[in-house]
Amino acid sequence: MVTADLQTVKATRVAQAKAEAEALAAAETLALMELLEELQRSIAKRELETLKRISTMSNSRQQMLGNLFATYRTIETSIGNVTRTADKATAILQITKLIRPNGAIITPSRFLKTTKVTIPKEADGWGLLEW
Repeated sequence: MVTADLQTVKATRVAQAKAEAEALAAAETLALMELLEELQRSIAKRELETLKRISTMSNSRQQMLGNLFATYRTIETSIGNVTRTADKATAILQITKLIRPNGAIITPSRFLKTTKVTIPKEADGWGLLEW
């Protein structure tokens, strides 16, 4: 009887630990997706200052974004291939469509079209986007 009770307690603790781990993973995934959505929104709204706040990027990337924001009234993006490991997440940012102020639709060059984004895992959540 005591052995059965101990097994029940152990099974309950294992189930609770598993549920807690799953809840944490779900919360981390949600936070990651919100960060990637903020990246997309900031690009769509052409908010370079927000992009500087949520990411680390080179001066050349900042200049490229400044040029895109000055040249195009609309920048459409998508996020794909999101993967997670214990210490980071990666995603592919794709610029899918550029629209000039005169309404001309431009297909992004291969150079602009696809960018890998890395998000390091930190003790308190996700770090700054690196791209």
